[in-house]
Amino acid sequence: MSGDIDRVHASAELLRSGSRIDYQWGLRAFRRRKSAGDLLDSATRMKQLVTARIAAAAALVAFVAAAAPTASHAQTTVTANWVQTSTQGPSPRVGPAMAYDLVDRKTVLFGGGGTSDTLADTWQYDGTAWTQVPVSGPLGRTLASMVYDSTRGVAVLFGGYNNGIRSDTWEWNGSAWNQRLTAHMPPARLWTAMTYDSARHIAVLFGGAPGSGLLNDTWQYDGNDWTQVTTAHSPPARRGHGLAFDSARARVVLFGGQDPTGVNLNDTWEFDGTDWSQVTTAHSPSARLWHSMAYDPNLGGTVMFGGASDPNNPFNDTWLYDGADWQQITPNPNVNPRLQAAMSYDPNRAEIVVFGGAANIQYTQQYGDTWSLRGVTTSPLDWAQANPSLAPSARVWSQMDYDSARGVSVLFGGSSDSGGGNLHDTWEWDGARWTQMTPTASPPAVAGGMMAYDSSRGVSVLFGGSGSTAISSSTWEWDGVNWTQKSPATSPPARVWAAMTYDSTRGRMVLFGGDGPSGLLADTWTYDGTTWTQMSPASAPSPRDGPALAFDPTRGRAVLFGGHDSNGRLGDTWEWDGANWMQI
Repeated sequence: MSGDIDRVHASAELLRSGSRIDYQWGLRAFRRRKSAGDLLDSATRMKQLVTARIAAAAALVAFVAAAAPTASHAQTTVTANWVQTSTQGPSPRVGPAMAYDLVDRKTVLFGGGGTSDTLADTWQYDGTAWTQVPVSGPLGRTLASMVYDSTRGVAVLFGGYNNGIRSDTWEWNGSAWNQRLTAHMPPARLWTAMTYDSARHIAVLFGGAPGSGLLNDTWQYDGNDWTQVTTAHSPPARRGHGLAFDSARARVVLFGGQDPTGVNLNDTWEFDGTDWSQVTTAHSPSARLWHSMAYDPNLGGTVMFGGASDPNNPFNDTWLYDGADWQQITPNPNVNPRLQAAMSYDPNRAEIVVFGGAANIQYTQQYGDTWSLRGVTTSPLDWAQANPSLAPSARVWSQMDYDSARGVSVLFGGSSDSGGGNLHDTWEWDGARWTQMTPTASPPAVAGGMMAYDSSRGVSVLFGGSGSTAISSSTWEWDGVNWTQKSPATSPPARVWAAMTYDSTRGRMVLFGGDGPSGLLADTWTYDGTTWTQMSPASAPSPRDGPALAFDPTRGRAVLFGGHDSNGRLGDTWEWDGANWMQI
C-alpha cells in the first residue's frame, strides 16, 4: 500500500507543477517524473492493480456471502440516562407544543395549559437556559401539535384547545409567528399527533378526537396546503397516540393511544409516505396514551417516554424502537411520572429534551422542569452488502456525508475508472435505495474534496478538491434540492485530501491541512455558513494530508487521527476545542 500512497502524492505533485493531466490518470502516476509515455504506462499498470484488487475483493465478498449466515436486524444495546438540565424557565404547564429550530439552534416552546388558564407565550431553550421571546402570535392553547420543517426553516403548529377545539395552522420563523390560511385543512381535533417527514418534506398528521368519536385519517402539509392521504391500510381510529419520524429508515412511527371504546393500545405502525403497515415486535411498552415520542439518531431509534394507562397513575418509563423491536431503557427514579409532556430532539447536543407535563389527568400537579436524555448505543450488527437495483457508477475519492435532518447519505462526484475523468453527479442513499438527484446547478467535477453536514443550517458543505486541470478553493452547499455556490470574502487556499467536520457545539465547520499547490498544509479554518476564518492556535498537528477528523458532541471536541506526510504514515491523535489543538 505504500506504493499506492506514493502514487496519490504524485498526482498532487503534477497538479502543483501546472500539468494539465486528468486527475484520474494523475492518481496512477509514480512519484518520480517520467516521460509522457512512461506516465501512461504507469497509469496502465496502476489500473491493472486496481482491477486485480477489485476482482479479489469481489471474490472475497462472494465467499463471505456463501459461507456466512444471512444477518438479520439485531437490536442495539442502549446506555442512556435522564439528566435534569434546567430548573428555571417556563412556568409549570401541561400539553405545550415544542420543536427544535435548526436555524437558531434552539428548542422552541409555545403555550400549554397552566394552573389557571391556557398560555400563549413563546420560549427558546439553548441547552442550558430558557429565554422568553416577547412576541404576539397564536391564541393561547394547550395540546397543540408542533414540528420543525427543516426544508423551509420554520416550525409548524396545528390545532389545540382553548374554549373549543381549534384547526388553525401557524408558522414560527425564528422571530415571528405567521398564520397560514390554507385552501384545505384537517377537521378540528384534540389529542392528535404530528411529525415532520424530512425525506418527503411534509408534515404528517394522524387521527385524534374531533369532539364526537375518533378519527383514523392521515393528512400531510407541504408548506402551501393540507392534503388528505388515502391509504390502502390504516391504524384503527384513536386519540392520545404518539408519532415520530425515523429519518434513518424514512418511516413515520406510530405507537399506542386509545380506541373509541376506551381501550388503551400498544400497537406499532409505520407509514412510508404511501401506506401504513402494522409492525409485530417481540417486545413492547405497555398500553398507554398521552405519552411523548421523538426520534433520536444518536441512540438509533424512536424514543417513547411516560404517558398513562390509568390517568391518575402515569408512567416514567423510557423505551427505544429501532425498527425491529422495542427495548426499555433503565429508568431514572428522579424523573416524576407524567403525561402530556413536550418532547423534541436537539441534534446540536445529540439529546432528547422533555419539558413539563402533569401528574394526573386532573392536572392538579403540573411540572416546569427540563430533562435531557443522553447516552450511546452499541450494536451487534455486522456489515451486510446492500444490492440496490440502481447505484452510482464505480469511483474513488468521492465526497460523502450524512444529512441527519432528512435521514439520507449524500454523495457527490469522485474519480471514475470508466468515464472521462472526474464526476459531478449527486446521489442520496436512504438506507434502502440510491436516488440520483437532478439539481439545476452543480459544482464542477471534483474528487478528493471535503464534505460535511451542517446540522444547524440543514446543508451539506463541500470545499476544495481537484478537477481535471486545477485544485479548487470553492465552497458549495447542498440543501437537499439544489447546490449553491457561496462567495465568502476569504477562503482557505485550494487543496485536496484535507480533513473537515462540523462542530455542532459552536456551529462551525472545522477544516485542517491537506495538500495544496505548494505542498502539505497545517492550517486550521472554521466556516460559519458565511465566512471562513483562519485560526491561530498555539500549537497544531504537523503538515499532512489524508487525516481522519470527527466531532465528539459529548465533549465538544473535534478529534483528528493520522494522515500522511513526507516521511510516511502518521499515527498521532489531536483534539480541537474551538481555539487550540492539543495532542493526546
